[in-house]
Amino acid sequence: NPWRTRGGVFKNGKPATKTGKGGIDLLLSNNGVPVVGEVKVKSDKNAFFALIQSLAYAVELSTKNQQKRLKATFPNAFEEIVEDEPKIEIAIILVNKTSQLTLEATKQLVNKINESNKFEGLGRVSIFRNQSDVFEVFATSS
Repeated sequence: NPWRTRGGVFKNGKPATKTGKGGIDLLLSNNGVPVVGEVKVKSDKNAFFALIQSLAYAVELSTKNQQKRLKATFPNAFEEIVEDEPKIEIAIILVNKTSQLTLEATKQLVNKINESNKFEGLGRVSIFRNQSDVFEVFATSS
């Protein structure tokens, strides 16, 4: 979890995340650029929620200090990090059947985000979905 909040609890005494664990599902590298990977599977499969979660993690990891930490911790994976110009990408990975209505609306949002290219530090956002033995990719280049 990039927030590094140890022992955080809500007012009601419950852990600061719903499961008490939290954290990025996958931390990937795309030619040296960090990629937040959010995987949705089984009953946890809402594409829109995956976008919101991954954007929250991307914000956390896009600061200069977090980028510096990533580069120091994983020097071979994130060699392309330029600490003065943080950049991060997002990969949403949908496994199994997903609500088509939610997926279509999320694809439209992702396409608008990618086409606008106005979000400083945010690179490409991609959506991957498996259909039987084939993965579909939904995204436009930024």
